[in-house]
Amino acid sequence: MNDFSDEESTQPFADHKHNHFKPLKRQTHCKAIKITVHRVEGQIVDCERLVFTGENCWREAEGFLYVSAFAAPSNGGYDKCDVSITFEDRFVFQTRYDIVHHNTGKFESLATAVKREWQFKAGRSIPSMISHARWQTYIRELHIDPMLWAKRCDQYAVPGLKTDEGVRREQ
Repeated sequence: MNDFSDEESTQPFADHKHNHFKPLKRQTHCKAIKITVHRVEGQIVDCERLVFTGENCWREAEGFLYVSAFAAPSNGGYDKCDVSITFEDRFVFQTRYDIVHHNTGKFESLATAVKREWQFKAGRSIPSMISHARWQTYIRELHIDPMLWAKRCDQYAVPGLKTDEGVRREQ
């Protein structure tokens, strides 16, 4: 079963008040309905704004970015993209995504980049080179609410984003 299943769990829980068992209901995750990718750097013919909609929007956006990476600088540079992800409840997440060439070994999917950013803002995944005190200063200076981002990590369906991950330090 995947992380985003809406099916009921087979694990019951005790309802002590009524002395019977009820099935646990899995949390429903809010899915993306539209992803807009605007490539703002690169060859002029590569700089375009594309909108992916529907239940396959993640897969289609990821496919576009994967193919675009072949046209990115192969010397270790990157081309910037502005990305906007609209979810079913109309929450819109905007971020920057850097397209890097596959030869650099630094290519990451859009979902991985979003997951990394959200978990960092939630304090669930902080790179080892950043102290907890520095992370707190960063969060405070940018007026980021870690509890809000933790809730978003748990509420929104981002491929590969697990809701049960605790705080960990990246190596």
